[in-house]
Amino acid sequence: MKNIFISFLSLSGVLIFAQEAAPLHIQNMSLNAQSIFLKDGFKTDLGTEGIPYINNDLFSEAKVGTSEKLTSVRYNASLDQFEFLQNGQMLLMGKEDWYSPVYFPSTNEFVVLGDIIYKNKSTKSYLFEYIKGDKVSAYRKISKTFKKGEYAASSFDKDQPNRFREEPDQYYLKLEDGKFVEFPKNKKKLIELFPDKKKSINDNVISNDFDFNTKKLIVSLLNR
Repeated sequence: MKNIFISFLSLSGVLIFAQEAAPLHIQNMSLNAQSIFLKDGFKTDLGTEGIPYINNDLFSEAKVGTSEKLTSVRYNASLDQFEFLQNGQMLLMGKEDWYSPVYFPSTNEFVVLGDIIYKNKSTKSYLFEYIKGDKVSAYRKISKTFKKGEYAASSFDKDQPNRFREEPDQYYLKLEDGKFVEFPKNKKKLIELFPDKKKSINDNVISNDFDFNTKKLIVSLLNR
């Protein structure tokens, strides 16, 4: 793996270069893997299944931060970063607060940067607004992981291509104080988070299982 320079360009026109170690699929955004020469001879590339983006690989017009200017962007769910076009070049947006929110006028969708706990680690991540509330709002984190392929160990096996794998969406609540917390897994944890609403939660939430549909009910309940 080699170090490459990735350009970070703010909307104000300031260009900053940062040197980072990047996996193969970032170095070559076309996803054409380089051929590999191994001890037993020349190997063709493994190929790659899937893509790191959501909504195919299309760019959409969005307003970034406080700017009213429309910018062509797309979300790379493998990097958890937005890519944007500038003078025909594809660049990565940093995770500075001035890049938040990213607003898509065509779908009225907001994406915000939030400090969250993800896989037991503190991280700053882009979160897609799911429900906008007066007091409590709900967001989801969309992720994909890159799994490196493998050549067959013998003639009885098959080569395994590189893959972009979708991870289950993770949901978060944004509280009145602006803090993001993971969406409770059951009624007990919900009551621990909102003890002042214990009666209402017990009266309205019948099941301890929280599926995609009940999230709307719960967020509506918390905003009363």
